[in-house]
Amino acid sequence: MIGFDQAGKTTILHALGLGKCRVTIPTIGLTVESVTYKNFTLKAWDLGLSTRVQYLWRYIYKDAVGVIFVIDSSDEDLVTDAKDVLWRVLTDLDRLGLETIPLLVYANKQDLASAMLVAEVRDALDLRAITGREWHIQGTAATKEEGLKDGFDWFLTQLNIPGWPSLSS
Repeated sequence: MIGFDQAGKTTILHALGLGKCRVTIPTIGLTVESVTYKNFTLKAWDLGLSTRVQYLWRYIYKDAVGVIFVIDSSDEDLVTDAKDVLWRVLTDLDRLGLETIPLLVYANKQDLASAMLVAEVRDALDLRAITGREWHIQGTAATKEEGLKDGFDWFLTQLNIPGWPSLSS
């Protein structure tokens, strides 16, 4: 899980894994959490976009089965910056032979009046230009737990992990 500081990454992990949102403090560097959702347990790396930890990305996502990119859709300036970061991540994944792992984009903070529409975030990130990789953008309000499960359900259906039960169980 990657995104700028204060985008809602940790809040999303807690809401999905614990079934409830809780007060969080800003992540310094990165955290690793196990998230259990619908009998699936995933190791989630909560990566900020701080330049202090960007050098670690390649080591961490070399074993990734999917990427969740969280964006604060109420900060239009950061959405523009996020496009460059997202495409750099996708390029790095391609170089590692991970060009087909799924991408879920959470357009978070949709409950704020200043939030861009999900379609505007999609266009600002140029998601339609992605080829060879399944992607989905989901509007969310993490503090209200809105949209999180819909996005994560899509994400889980895209993972191709041998031995995992189907979502219908």
